[in-house]
Amino acid sequence: MRPAFSASKPSPSGREKGRRKGASAAEQLLTGQAVPLRTRLHDALALGLTKSDGHGAKKWQSTDAGVQSHVLKSVGAFVGCLSNELLRLPPIKESISDILVALEGILKTENVSVLIQAADVSSKFFSTLGNSVRQYSVLEMVSCLSCHLSANQLRIALPCASALTCILNNQVTARASTQAEIWEALDKTNAVASVISTLQNYTEDVHPLNYLTEMISLLRSILWIWPSSRYHVWSNHNLMAKLAHYCLTAETTVSAKILKLYAALGTSVPVLYVAMEQWSFLRMKS
Repeated sequence: MRPAFSASKPSPSGREKGRRKGASAAEQLLTGQAVPLRTRLHDALALGLTKSDGHGAKKWQSTDAGVQSHVLKSVGAFVGCLSNELLRLPPIKESISDILVALEGILKTENVSVLIQAADVSSKFFSTLGNSVRQYSVLEMVSCLSCHLSANQLRIALPCASALTCILNNQVTARASTQAEIWEALDKTNAVASVISTLQNYTEDVHPLNYLTEMISLLRSILWIWPSSRYHVWSNHNLMAKLAHYCLTAETTVSAKILKLYAALGTSVPVLYVAMEQWSFLRMKS
């Protein structure tokens, strides 16, 4: 007699087993760590996040500083528990989309203390997202962050520059249409002009060193993706001279970042010495 036909499913491959095991571990991690923080986050977001006419796209409505601060604290706590595994889970992705909407709205406030808090949370948020930021629409965030690059408050401008750099560094391989939209947002908010002004007005006795390095990193990211912006830099003799000065007199970390900026600018290193001569000439005139 022939053996009875078995209708049992074929055993999963090693790769499939690994995928299931990874998904199970992530779900357990979500249950163990992120659920309480996610619940608190959404309770906080519910205070200001609404849908127009009860449906459609969500918008941030609250202008109350207390509510905004409470939401930012909840976002900070939630972001602190995220991992690469959690970032892949649909519930977490939904929460991140809601956080983006909230940050976009809160960054438009005129309350300085809330703005400082929002800028700091935004920096940590995008640093945590890493390359997963490409899964989300960040055009509005680019505009909001760019608007604060020229802020008189260092505690606002610095983290906004850091957050913006994180976003842009992950747009290098984005579609041309996406890059065009982001550049339009940067152009409308005068991002390049703001960064150039910051670098020209940087003073060692007044500003911390990371203020200089963050602005250099941001400018490099912009120049690398959008070559059309390079003219505003290399045609500014005062800026080029100051960069040469920083490169030759500041710490090694600063020099390394400036050399990377020169690479993004498409400028050869020998031009550094020409810029240094310009700086010496400008100094003699003053």
